[in-house]
Amino acid sequence: GDNIRNYGNIVFNAQLTRVFGLRVAYANSFWDYDDENSNLADFLNDGASYSGTLDRIEHLPEIEARWQLAPQTLGLIGYKYRDVHYTGDEITKIDFPFFVTSESRDYRSHYGYLGIEHQFRPDLFFSLRGGVSSTDNYNDPNDTTGLAPYVSASLTYEHTADTTFGAGFSQDFSTTDQIGDADDFVRGVNNSVFYLWARHRLAPSLYISGQGTFQYSVYDGGGDDYDGNADMFLTGSISLEYWFNKHLSASVGYNIDHLNSDIPFRDYSRNRAYIGLSATY
Repeated sequence: GDNIRNYGNIVFNAQLTRVFGLRVAYANSFWDYDDENSNLADFLNDGASYSGTLDRIEHLPEIEARWQLAPQTLGLIGYKYRDVHYTGDEITKIDFPFFVTSESRDYRSHYGYLGIEHQFRPDLFFSLRGGVSSTDNYNDPNDTTGLAPYVSASLTYEHTADTTFGAGFSQDFSTTDQIGDADDFVRGVNNSVFYLWARHRLAPSLYISGQGTFQYSVYDGGGDDYDGNADMFLTGSISLEYWFNKHLSASVGYNIDHLNSDIPFRDYSRNRAYIGLSATY
C-alpha cells in the first residue's frame, strides 16, 4: 500500500584525549501508511489496516566511550535506548473479551554492551559489540518484560586495491507486522542476521558488487500459532556501477528475496531489476 518511510541519523565523534574518545548518536525512523480504518465497522469488515499495524516512530539515542588500548585496537563500552511508539490509534485484533490496539505493542529497550575494534593488518579490520537488551512492553496488560542478547560484528578484508570482501552478524530484538492472539499478542521478533558482500573494480570506472543475507526471526508472544515459530528470509543482490566522474554514477542491478515462514500463507518470492543514476557532492 501507499506509504511514507523516513530515516534520519546524526553522529558526533570527539577525541577528548590521546587515548579516550566519545561517540554520541541519534537515529529516527518513521512509518505512515495511507491504508487505515476510520471506525470499528471498517475493522470488522476489512480486518486490521496497514496503518493500525505498522504506523510507528522509533527513537534510538546512543553513547559510546572508546579507549585506545593499542595502536591497532580500540576498546568500547556503550549504552543505547530504543523507544518504539505505534501511532495508528486503531484496533488491530479482537478475541472477546481481549483486544489489541496499535499502542498495545509499544515498547522500550535498554542496551548495554562492550566491544572491540581491531586492525589485524592494513587490509583486515574487525569490529565486535556484544551485550544484552532489556525490553519493557509497558502497554501490555500482562506487563511483559524480557532480556535478549545483543550482538553486532563485522569483518572487512581488502584483498587488493580493487577487491574488498566483508562479512557480518547481528542479533537484536525488533518489530514485526504480525499480531497473533489478542490475549497474548506478538511483541516482536528476535532477529539473527548473517551477511556476506564483495566489491570489485572491473575497469578504472566500472565496479561490480554482490551481497547475500540470511535472516532468522523467532516470534516472541502471539500464542501457540506464533510464539517460538520462525521466519527465514533470504536475499541476494548483484549490481554494476559506472562512475562518469567523482560526482555522477549510473547503476544496473538485480535483487531476489525469498521468505519461508512457519506462519501459514506468509511465504513469498520477489524478483527486482533496476537501473539508477546517483549524484554526489
